[in-house]
Amino acid sequence: VNVPGIAISASRVRPKAQRMAIQCRNCNEVRYLISPNGYGNAQVPRYCTGASNTDARAGGAPGCPIDPYIVVPELSTFVDYQSLKLQERPEMVPTV
Repeated sequence: VNVPGIAISASRVRPKAQRMAIQCRNCNEVRYLISPNGYGNAQVPRYCTGASNTDARAGGAPGCPIDPYIVVPELSTFVDYQSLKLQERPEMVPTV
């Protein structure tokens, strides 16, 4: 990307998960979440959706607890990102 101007500040380079693998602590079901572009984050579900899980709220046997997922970094894909603050060049500013 070529942008005319001056970079006046830069944040630290940070990792962001593009494809995040989450695993249920109770039934070991693995799901993959795709994180949106930009500054958005992937939304981790509150309830397990495993095939062996029965819904306790529907009157079945108790299944996986609430918030059962943990992130598995070995199966996830990460990308580095950084924020830059830009200032336009003084020659580009129109005079009044």
